[in-house]
Amino acid sequence: MELINRSSGMDPYGTLIVQGDIASKRLAAGDYKIRANFRWNYGRDPYSDWNYEIPIRLTGGEPAATPPSTFGMSQIAPAQGTRIRYPSGTENSFHVEIRLPQETPGKSVVSFGHTGKIVQVENPDLAIGRELAEFREDWMGPMGLTKGDVNAHRTLPLGHYNLEVTYTWRESTPERNPLQTFEYTDRVSIPFEVYDPANDRYVIERVLPQNVMIPGVLFPSRLLADPRSDNYTGLVITETLPPELEYVRMPAETQPEKDSNPLVWLLRDQNSVPFTQVRYGLKVREGTAPGTIIRMAGTGEILGTQKPIGGDATITVAGENLSCPIPNQMLLGFIDNWGRFVRDDLRPQDPIVDDMALLQIIEKWRNCLRGGN
Repeated sequence: MELINRSSGMDPYGTLIVQGDIASKRLAAGDYKIRANFRWNYGRDPYSDWNYEIPIRLTGGEPAATPPSTFGMSQIAPAQGTRIRYPSGTENSFHVEIRLPQETPGKSVVSFGHTGKIVQVENPDLAIGRELAEFREDWMGPMGLTKGDVNAHRTLPLGHYNLEVTYTWRESTPERNPLQTFEYTDRVSIPFEVYDPANDRYVIERVLPQNVMIPGVLFPSRLLADPRSDNYTGLVITETLPPELEYVRMPAETQPEKDSNPLVWLLRDQNSVPFTQVRYGLKVREGTAPGTIIRMAGTGEILGTQKPIGGDATITVAGENLSCPIPNQMLLGFIDNWGRFVRDDLRPQDPIVDDMALLQIIEKWRNCLRGGN
């Protein structure tokens, strides 16, 4: 057993604070004591010694569930629901202020930290350095306050962006025992966009993986419904699938009004439909010829206007079609995509390989090793 010391010394009122975590390995259940020995002196006075004991009981059972968080982040600026839009090729900025309340009867925050980054919705892998956009924080202020300015430079490409600020904090128990705290996380996402003034009417764009697709393997598709300067309270999106593709229900997707071809989604808002991502799953049907180029078509319709879906429109079927032999590198690529799917950090271009798909791919690879086809 050891004490992982996290003490910061004296607090502002001159009180010595000793805190940390107790880490133990292979201790049997039973009653124990943590004994702390302190020695101090003032100036040239003789040293004084003080001992303190904390009784603990190891039950050997499962740890208690983390209680619900008492605190939560509060976005002060910009106001919730504010639409932030900038024309391309211009320098712009907006102020950000987010606060974590510090006190509530019987509870308090004993530690706090956060990280912030700017992410493009259309392409989350786009590296956004300071030459494109940055979040410049003002570090002066009390614990739990995040404030600063997002600077969007003239070089920032057209698109939709989120300032994503992730918070981690620890809360005390009602007894405020520093050895009994619980950790929580929260995220605040503040959207803004860069638009083309010469092309500022509503649009629906499709985003498909850029790599070739193997029949029978689930992959993600996204529809980005962007109102731009238009205001509309309702939008109907119709996606007509070609015979080579089939719809597959996937976790955290935007459920269509019906899950047969054509797929139909209805978006509505009493004020104006905001920028929306529609996510759904597809896969190439087994037996589709290798190298086939599959073309997709769909429409978006608001009151009085209909237009075709833009963006990506084709899927190319892999030339291998998982026929033997299956190269080890191809198998390892599937395993990597499976890991990303399980960890929930898929990139937009990744095909989805869930547990069942990976088992099928591995079985096919094993069959090839044994001389099958």
